[in-house]
Amino acid sequence: MMAEVIVMSGNDYVVGIGAANFDISGRSRSHMIMRDSNPGHFSFSSGGVTRNILENLSRLGIKTHLMTAFGRDAFGETVLKDCRKAGIGVSFILRVDDASSSSYISILDGSGDMQIAMSDMSVLEHITPSYLNLHSELIKNAAAVVCDPGLPKNTLDHLVSLTAGFVPLFTDAVSTTYARKLIGITGGFFCIKPNLMELSVISGMDIHNDGDIESACDGILDSGTKQIAVTLGKDGCFYKDRLGNRFFRKLREIDRMVNATGGGDAFMSLIIYGYINRFTAEETLDLALAAGIAAITSERTNNLSISREMLNRVIKEYSIEGDKEK
Repeated sequence: MMAEVIVMSGNDYVVGIGAANFDISGRSRSHMIMRDSNPGHFSFSSGGVTRNILENLSRLGIKTHLMTAFGRDAFGETVLKDCRKAGIGVSFILRVDDASSSSYISILDGSGDMQIAMSDMSVLEHITPSYLNLHSELIKNAAAVVCDPGLPKNTLDHLVSLTAGFVPLFTDAVSTTYARKLIGITGGFFCIKPNLMELSVISGMDIHNDGDIESACDGILDSGTKQIAVTLGKDGCFYKDRLGNRFFRKLREIDRMVNATGGGDAFMSLIIYGYINRFTAEETLDLALAAGIAAITSERTNNLSISREMLNRVIKEYSIEGDKEK
């Protein structure tokens, strides 16, 4: 049963524009031997960065609409069915003949950490500026818009222009390859969420220590971005915004990771959730870190049991004394 939809001041929905994948995850049963066949276990679920973010928001009671493209194949039908089941609005999805739906495969070691992954998101080439223009009123009247840089570069550039002055735009950098598309347009985003490697690419800086992290964030904020949240794995995250908030924050490291795939997406979804609900930066980051833990301790890409109550329990269980604050 879906949670009651939260009524936000102004417009009451979030639009997500970007990837919606069929995820295949293979986890080795023991130590991996590269360039060899390894006994393992496979799991299948619907994923894609933007779709994952919307699923988490939907399960937390936020009304969502997904804008993406699917082929007319089994993968697309499965993901579409799962979107509806999660409460994601699918009225604006584009169906494309003679195209394969997006898919993603990740190979995990015995501890659940990703060793390599590969995606085919070529169907997103059909998400064009004209497609965005067709639904411009939906986009401009949203409470927030989230996208990922798997979109074509000209579409990403157009989205930045389309949302400017109308609605806050959030993005997850996704990977070092996709992060390069954000160079030169960072000022068009309200919030950007990179990891350390992606931060280095976007900022053009080598990062060796905490000071470098903050300096790289300063450069991005100076371009016009309002918030930046850098994920640091077991070390939590670093957050800085143009209101003067700046801190490192983390929860206690988990004992066993099941699947690392959806952790960053879950984190990003709670950044948006915190913005919509006007939480403090500290409250938002604690919820985001808890959502990451909820995701990576679940076999599926997204934890189907996510709720505010569950996240509060995770915060209580994994809280630690002496957060690294500056």
